[in-house]
Amino acid sequence: MQAEDYFLLPETFMLHKGETINVHQFAGQGFEKDNEYPYQPSRTGELMLYEGKQKIDLTANVKDSTASAFGHQLKNSGLAMIAMTRKPIDTEIDKTALIAELDSVGGAKIYDKVNKAGQSKFRIRFTCYMKTLFTIDKTEGNLFNKELGHTLEIILQQNPYQLNYGDDMNATVKFKGKGLAGAEIDVIIKTAAGTTYPQKLTTDDTGNVYFKLSREGIYLLRLISIQQSVNKDIDFDKWGATCTFAFKNTGTLPSTYKEFGLGNKH
Repeated sequence: MQAEDYFLLPETFMLHKGETINVHQFAGQGFEKDNEYPYQPSRTGELMLYEGKQKIDLTANVKDSTASAFGHQLKNSGLAMIAMTRKPIDTEIDKTALIAELDSVGGAKIYDKVNKAGQSKFRIRFTCYMKTLFTIDKTEGNLFNKELGHTLEIILQQNPYQLNYGDDMNATVKFKGKGLAGAEIDVIIKTAAGTTYPQKLTTDDTGNVYFKLSREGIYLLRLISIQQSVNKDIDFDKWGATCTFAFKNTGTLPSTYKEFGLGNKH
């Protein structure tokens, strides 16, 4: 069993000034096409667009809980980013399922504690942070490594839109502002041909992971961290963090996420 989380996927990662970006939200372990979620105002804590030097709160403009995507007209050129936080949600999970999840996310520090516990069910509070990085006409800008102060955060250290095939990239995983060592992070590539290439990496002592831009397509970086809670009303805190971007070496990528075999709303 693998832990599920949420990620953002624009209909295209390469837009032009004046166009509207439409972003979809997915849940799952990767690029499963049937796991699209509608925008949920009641579940959304923060929804921000970082465009040029502007920080725009999109929650005031997106109210429709039946919409499959949320959009915004773009007014600047260069790198841009949308970040979304899902509000914490409390759930109950049985012991077998929790052990399986800890095994899948590298939760060795609390694995033995759960395994030896006398209780059969545990209370978990789950919070998820999502980022997606895209371009508007140009690829310049420093938003790729902007730190948002999320409890769990994936921070790219290079601009993928200015790199070439085979170039090295690294990302830093931070937990409460500090590099998270020994965390397992998935790097999943979805090509236009519909093939998915997953890779599981482990952060080093400084919280960094290293990978290559080995294929054109959509890249999803994801991880889950589970820690014993300091709150008396729950047993464990669980955080998810995801980051998506696209990479092309030559030519252009397909214009919509549907051409990558994703989406069930259209």
